[in-house]
Amino acid sequence: RCQMCEDGYYGDPLGTSGMVQPCVRCNCNGNVDFNSVGVCDHITGRCLRCLGHTEGDHCQRCQQGFYGDALNQTAGQKCKPCGCSSAGTSGRVNECHPQTGNCHCLSHVTGRDCSHCEVGFFNLQPGAGCERCKCNPIGSLSSVCHPTTGECVCRAGVEGRLCDICRASFFGFSLRGCEACNCDPVGSVSMQCHSNGTCECRQGFVGYKCDQCELNYFHNRATHQCDECPVCYGLVKKQAKELRTRLQDLEKLL
Repeated sequence: RCQMCEDGYYGDPLGTSGMVQPCVRCNCNGNVDFNSVGVCDHITGRCLRCLGHTEGDHCQRCQQGFYGDALNQTAGQKCKPCGCSSAGTSGRVNECHPQTGNCHCLSHVTGRDCSHCEVGFFNLQPGAGCERCKCNPIGSLSSVCHPTTGECVCRAGVEGRLCDICRASFFGFSLRGCEACNCDPVGSVSMQCHSNGTCECRQGFVGYKCDQCELNYFHNRATHQCDECPVCYGLVKKQAKELRTRLQDLEKLL
């Protein structure tokens, strides 16, 4: 008797529930397969077999745990899983804003899915969030550190995860960084200098950088060392000093 609408349509062609309503296509916003059976209610038009993670009487919104625009007809642009980071979210991984997909992040955690630390923070830990970077304000170029390791960006000559010490063979920790010791490799005991930049010299060497021979020593070109002058030179030098003293005494008398 044609008393009911076929699949994919709804209405009341005989008026059995009241006024006669002709059969019209169910409005499921393109989110059902009309080749399937029972996609919508024959009387009310309520959609029963929503696809693409949509729901509602007209498949007009995304299901819980998904976000996006259920009415968008572009493939891949409808409802997408929340996919919240299990480490960075303060809620469940399938709880997010139905339109934007933004998850509920822990302290100092950011990103749509709460997957990384805010700028200036690092070490994302489940249930705790991120720690503030601890870069040394003198030795670091900025307060921002590596989001995973916490390593800071150091000034020239500075090292350490927090940029708080001078590199080996450098000195003078300051806002300018650290300066190179530049100790002479031949004349110095070590390439590391003292806090004032002076180097520790081997025997026979003098100077801030240990690059000169001390008195009564000479530079041996063959060994590149400072060798002690012969004994005779010392005797001559002693006599010269005595003569110089006597001359000075005579000048005083005159």
